[in-house]
Amino acid sequence: MHPINTAITDALTFLDTAGSLVTGKANGDFTKTAYLTSTPATTATVTVTTDSAITGEYPISFTPTAVGRWKVRVSCTHNGHTYRWEEVYDVITAAQADPAAALADASTGIKASILNATTAGASDGTVLGALLRIGRGTAYVTAPVAETTAIEVRQGDDYLNADGRALEWATDAAGDWPTLTDATVAFTAAHVYGSDTFTKAGTVVTATGATKRVRVELTAAETTGLQSGRWTYELVATLANASVVTLAAHRMTVHERI
Repeated sequence: MHPINTAITDALTFLDTAGSLVTGKANGDFTKTAYLTSTPATTATVTVTTDSAITGEYPISFTPTAVGRWKVRVSCTHNGHTYRWEEVYDVITAAQADPAAALADASTGIKASILNATTAGASDGTVLGALLRIGRGTAYVTAPVAETTAIEVRQGDDYLNADGRALEWATDAAGDWPTLTDATVAFTAAHVYGSDTFTKAGTVVTATGATKRVRVELTAAETTGLQSGRWTYELVATLANASVVTLAAHRMTVHERI
């Protein structure tokens, strides 16, 4: 977690197709963007520098101006190949960044809500209502996807529904996702340290209700073609009214076949 209006720093390295470190790049050699995922028009300037003390490492820095999840993308071209690095950062308020203050504020609000409400009268907008809903309303995914939504894929494996191994994402609260009736779903992944991308159409299994569900199947031929290493992915739905909604976004690790 990172406090708002405070610089976030990280570091990246680039390896060329031969596995050698790419060095000597300057800030102007990189294409950079940082944006709030819920409101992509909210952006921040990203700076990339060369770390003279660590060969091939490029520190990055940006200052988020809004609370929420920020995504940073950095890419550069070297010897005719484009290399991309991507990361996400969760930004909180200054008060939330102070554990003592946040705990005191939360404690006061929870006490007031519990003392002045009953279980029968608790609405979804009250603190007590939120307490009663703990364990509900959190997006989850089914095997072989972990509950953090990070995906583990092995080259040459099939991930098919017939085998009980399809990638699935689901909700357990009606408000988590919009209605998916007549929606189309696309799964797109990009290799973090290379230029490889992969796209596969998904299917809507359950379009309405509290337990909406989306499925993506991968064949052995498709996973064989995936470069091993770290990827990022997005699961995006285009609704019947043409609205575009990101249902899930996280990391995907492709393991090399032995």
